[in-house]
Amino acid sequence: MICNVEVWRAIDNFPLYEVSNFGQVRSWQAKKPRILKPSTVMGYLQVALRKNKKSHYRKVHRLVLESFCGFRPPGMECRHLDGNRLNNRIGNLQWGTKAENDGDREKHGRLPKGESHKRSKLTTADVREIIAKRKSGMKLVAIAAKYSVNHRQVSHICTGKSWKHIPR
Repeated sequence: MICNVEVWRAIDNFPLYEVSNFGQVRSWQAKKPRILKPSTVMGYLQVALRKNKKSHYRKVHRLVLESFCGFRPPGMECRHLDGNRLNNRIGNLQWGTKAENDGDREKHGRLPKGESHKRSKLTTADVREIIAKRKSGMKLVAIAAKYSVNHRQVSHICTGKSWKHIPR
C-alpha cells in the first residue's frame, strides 16, 4: 500500500527531532520545524542530530525503519527494495538478513563479483584458464603459483565456491 500522506514520528532518544515516512528528518530546535539537509556517506543519506552539545550521525534509512517498524532485530539489516540507497521512503525499506540484502544487490546489479570486485586479483579469462588447467590434471599448487594466488583459492574456483557465475 502506497501512502501519499507524510506522517512524522519522534526519533527515540532525540526528543527535538522527527522522521517521516517519506524519508525526511526535521528538527524542532528553533520552536518551528526545519527539514534537515542530509549528507551522502558511502552512498547512503545521513543526518547529524544534536544532543547535549554533541553531534550524533545517523543513517536516514535506519531512522525511518526504527521509527515506523521498530528497532533492528538481531542479525537483520536494512534493505532498499528498489536498489536505490537514496530512496528512504518506508515503502522501499525493510529489515532483512544479509543474504536477502545481497540478493537485492545482485538483482539490481550492485553486487560486485568477479573482476569487478575491488580486491580481485584474477580476470574472467584467468578463471577459465584455471578451470581448464585443473581439468587437464595440473596440480593446484602449480596453478596457484602461475596466477600468484593461494592454492585454496584455486580449489574454490574449481569447485564453484568462488567465481560461481563462471560456468564449470
